[in-house]
Amino acid sequence: MQAKSCNDSPLRKLDWDWSREYDLYSFTNPKRFELSIWHRHQLCALSLGRPTWSGARLRLDSLEAAPHNHPLRAKILPLTLLALEEYAEQIGAHEIRIMKPVNEKVRDYYSSKGFTYNSCGDYCWGSIV
Repeated sequence: MQAKSCNDSPLRKLDWDWSREYDLYSFTNPKRFELSIWHRHQLCALSLGRPTWSGARLRLDSLEAAPHNHPLRAKILPLTLLALEEYAEQIGAHEIRIMKPVNEKVRDYYSSKGFTYNSCGDYCWGSIV
């Protein structure tokens, strides 16, 4: 499994075990958003999210690009947002939340893409157009 090889990379900045955590996340969140982004046979990114209990918002709980160089590196967030927006539209959600940005640089990147940071909840949010 390519997610396992990403877990073991010394280039990773997160301590998240996709193989183990996915089992728990998928069990506790049957109504969830899952996305893997591939280029040919190379895993480029993984993400997980879920609707809020009311269904009015869609949370993106985890988003991680593969730590190695790949041709889609600059397109991971735009591709993920495209899929998130479509999923949100299908379930009737009016807002997307990117939960717990890993650092200020990432938070600023989300802000540059039109998201607003909420410091009380530690998430960036944007309305579905």
